Parts: sequence; C-alpha cells; structure tokens
Amino acid sequence: VEPRYFLSDALNVYVGLELERDPDWLVWGQGTLFGSFDRHQTNVSAGFSWIITNRHELRLKVQAIGLDAKLRQAYRVDATGHSIPTDEPVTDFSVGNLGLQLRYRYELAPLSYLYVVYGRGGFDTENTAEGSDRVVRDAFSLRDDEQLLIKLSYRFET
Repeated sequence: VEPRYFLSDALNVYVGLELERDPDWLVWGQGTLFGSFDRHQTNVSAGFSWIITNRHELRLKVQAIGLDAKLRQAYRVDATGHSIPTDEPVTDFSVGNLGLQLRYRYELAPLSYLYVVYGRGGFDTENTAEGSDRVVRDAFSLRDDEQLLIKLSYRFET
C-alpha cells in the first residue's frame, strides 16, 4: 500500500507500507548446505516532490527494509542431488537496510541544471531473528554511507 496525496499540482507526498511473509524461503549456505526459513519482511517508504517554481524542484525519498528469517530446517545436498534434512547449525538472521535521498534541482537555462543531492544509507545484518518490525525501526539509525553530491549539467550550443 502506497497512497500518494496531491496537496497541489506542485506538491505531493506519499507513505508506503509493504508486509511480506514467506513460510518456506530457501537460502543457500556454504557448499551443499542450505536452509528453509520462515521469512517476514517489512518495507517502509515515504517522500515528497515539490516543484517550488518552474526552475526549482525539491524531492525526498526514504526507504527502510527489515527482514527476519527463522530457521525451519537445514538441508544438505547429497551426491545424487537430493536434499537430506540435517541437524547441522544454520542460524536465524535479520537484515536491515536504509536509503535516503534529498535532491534539489535548479534550472540554470533550458536543458542546463544544477543538482545538489544528499544521500544516506546503511546496511546491517545479525545472527538473530528479532522481528522485521523491530529491524525496520532500527534501520532508520543506520549510517554506513553519507554523501553530498553537486552536479552541473550544461547544454553546450553547437
């Protein structure tokens, strides 16, 4: 679900939520070992797009993902290609991911733009499954990468 609300022709906002469950998610491990997991995933997104004037635009996009996987059964593939249940240790796990981008665009002239972009992201994984809702909340504190980019796109006349 991702409703978008248009406050005006120049400004719209959205908030999204996606919940997924896969009760038999197969993940390959090392060599011939793999596991069947009960996977829960929560995706949260939000943002806005604002055309301030004909030459100014501001956009924000945020997405956070929380995934948790609880082991149901570990398997080993034998020499004939059959999967055999095993008691070998395969751990539960969780993954959190965040992406945020704030972009300002200014039109210098037709087909010539100045962009100023702030981006932030993060990724985290743990060997526990503590609930996808908690993992997605924790994803908002991730800060593995942070960038400020300034780009000039100029149309040269021939």
